[in-house]
Amino acid sequence: MFIKIPVDRFIGIVLLICSTTTYIFLPYLIKEPSMNSNQKYGASFFPKVLLILTIALSIVLIIKTFFNKSKENTNESIKKNKKTWVAWAVFGISIVYSFVIETFGFVLTSITLMSLILILFGTKKWYYYAILIVMIFLINYVFQDLMNVMLP
Repeated sequence: MFIKIPVDRFIGIVLLICSTTTYIFLPYLIKEPSMNSNQKYGASFFPKVLLILTIALSIVLIIKTFFNKSKENTNESIKKNKKTWVAWAVFGISIVYSFVIETFGFVLTSITLMSLILILFGTKKWYYYAILIVMIFLINYVFQDLMNVMLP
C-alpha cells in the first residue's frame, strides 16, 4: 500500500525541507555580536553558505531522479545492501562527536573521529589522512583567526 518513491528523491526532499527551514531560522539560532569595522563576515556566514549549497544540491538531486529511471534507487535496494552498518556507524560517530567536542576541543576530536570514519570506509592511502589533518587545521585557522569565531 506504500508508494514506492526513489530513495534519492526522498533524501533530496528531506534535505530540501531541513536546510530551507534551518536557513529561515538561522538568524534566531546564531546570535551575532555587533559587527566590528574590521570584521567582514560574522558567525553565520559559513553556515549560510553551506545551507545554500545544500539547498541547491538537493534540488539537483530531486530533478535528477526524474531523469534516472534505474531500479537501484528503490527501497528494496537499500535493504539488500550489506554495508548499511557503515552508514549507521557514521551516524553514531556524528552523535558522539557532538557530545565529545566540548570536552576535548575541535582539533583533537575532529582528527580522531574523522580518521575513524576514513578507517570505516577502508581508506588505506596515507595522504587522505594528511589532507584530513590539514583541512581541520585550516578550518580552525579560518574560524578562529580570520572570522574571530571561537571553536570548542
